[in-house]
Amino acid sequence: MKKKTIVILLLIVVGLLIYCVFFNSHIFSAIRSPYSDTLLIKRHHVLSSSGADLRRLASEGLFLPELQRSLCGLSLRLPSLNERPGEIPVLASVFISQYNMEFTKQVIGFESEALEYLKAYRWTANLEQLRDIIRQLVITAGKSYISLSDVQSVLTDSIGHKDVSPDIDLSKTLAEIEMEIISRVLAEEDMNQSRAAKRLGIGRSTLWRKLADIEAR
Repeated sequence: MKKKTIVILLLIVVGLLIYCVFFNSHIFSAIRSPYSDTLLIKRHHVLSSSGADLRRLASEGLFLPELQRSLCGLSLRLPSLNERPGEIPVLASVFISQYNMEFTKQVIGFESEALEYLKAYRWTANLEQLRDIIRQLVITAGKSYISLSDVQSVLTDSIGHKDVSPDIDLSKTLAEIEMEIISRVLAEEDMNQSRAAKRLGIGRSTLWRKLADIEAR
């Protein structure tokens, strides 16, 4: 009876040792995130995306450097639509085919001037904005080919809906309204401070100081 008890105890001890070694192996070893109480398993990968240059923002004190380093183990930069205008004709053709089927239309494509206008246009919302514009153009198209005036009309209406009524709460303080306007312009300019400063009519250094004040609040 004693021998059986000893054997059972030995098996339990061996089992516990195997469990501890297995649990602490590289497969299940865990690291604690400095930004959370959650244990992250090493075999898990965190995927994140950003429309801003995190390294530049971190160097300017507008983003936590520690968080930027944690997120940028492997960085893949996807160029914006404005950086690859040559792809717009292909993308437009794909969207036209898609919406022709959806709305039972027979749009063939764009007139050359209209296509050049689309390529030169500044797309603040990238592919999503282009898709929405093509959708409107196909729905309203009365001819086989979309003209320059068609494109300009739809783009003007689209911009008008966004800019004429910016939905700013005028009950806020002047500083809060200024902060909201700066944040919106920066977002529309893909966090490019030079373009944002130009749109706001201020110098880049002035914009930087205002951003620093916003961060301090």
